[in-house]
Amino acid sequence: MKSAKSSGFTLTEVMVALLISCLVAIGIYQIIRGQVQSTSGQNEASQVLRSSQRARFKLSTDIAQAGFNPVRATTLPAFDSSSNDSTLIVQGDFNTSGNFEDPPPAGDAPEVIRYIYDAAGKRVTRNSEVFLIDVDEFTVSYLNASNTEASPATAESSIRKVRVRWAQSIGDKRETYELTTSLKNRN
Repeated sequence: MKSAKSSGFTLTEVMVALLISCLVAIGIYQIIRGQVQSTSGQNEASQVLRSSQRARFKLSTDIAQAGFNPVRATTLPAFDSSSNDSTLIVQGDFNTSGNFEDPPPAGDAPEVIRYIYDAAGKRVTRNSEVFLIDVDEFTVSYLNASNTEASPATAESSIRKVRVRWAQSIGDKRETYELTTSLKNRN
């Protein structure tokens, strides 16, 4: 009998090599998956941070202009007295017509700006457009000269600042923001 010299791999060697290759591939997949999830979380956090920065700017600009009344023919309220602690309604006569036009004439800036918190939808809208997303809480406070709370319905002329607080969810984290804006001298 002739003894045949084998040239090649045995079935056991091929199976062991295949198993090792699969383990290496699974390890590489886990590393890549972790990086993708991390990048996705960073992108989401970045988006929420950008939206909160935009919100701070827009809110502070709108609040500072509340009660703008260059005509001075009538006394115009800066805030709608129907506002509650989760709604902010800012008013200003930006087209100098002597009153608040809601809706404004075509091409004019809005003169009544409504920030409304929808707890069920977890968002804040600004004049019906989504303004902030993933919002867990949104509160509005009106402060007088001594930094105590005042109601726009009873003492609007004494309001000197508006404080807005909101909290947003970023994945499993919750970020809280606060903005206190002084009102500009009203005309």
